[in-house]
Amino acid sequence: LKIAACQPAVYLMKNPKHLNLTGKVTHFMGFDWVRDYGNIMPPKLGEIMSFSGCGVMIKKTVLKKTKAFDPNYFMYYEDSDLSWRLRLYGYKLIFVPEAIMYHDYKYVTTENYQLLRNKLYFYERNRMMTVYKNYSTKTILLLLPVFIYVELCLLVFSLFNGWLKEKLRGYISMINL
Repeated sequence: LKIAACQPAVYLMKNPKHLNLTGKVTHFMGFDWVRDYGNIMPPKLGEIMSFSGCGVMIKKTVLKKTKAFDPNYFMYYEDSDLSWRLRLYGYKLIFVPEAIMYHDYKYVTTENYQLLRNKLYFYERNRMMTVYKNYSTKTILLLLPVFIYVELCLLVFSLFNGWLKEKLRGYISMINL
């Protein structure tokens, strides 16, 4: 087994009986979400699709080989990108329920709108960057109709929810990469 990284069971600091996550799931369109949020019992030891950077153990030799975290990310998706690349290299990512940590997780509330706007910008930009970086040109062309449809839906959604500017900033930043 070529194991590159181990994800512990991450519990919520404010509610230590409840899980924050046990890894992440990444959709083929780049969207990702945490596994098992709010659950009390973690799943069994096993392979995961993506780890969370809030706490993970990664082999040093593997980090050197894969050039570690991409500095273009700043925040959000840097862990998904590295997970994706590790899997492309043939490595496995493992969830280890006996390894436990606590995370002081806070969701940015709507009262702090500027922080939420920044989060939306980085989230969308980095999602698109991860997909673009890690798919082959052939795969991108094959999925292009789905990408266009989803992005048009996201543009309409962002227009009606007040974050069209952040979505457009994400596209512009992709041009500059």
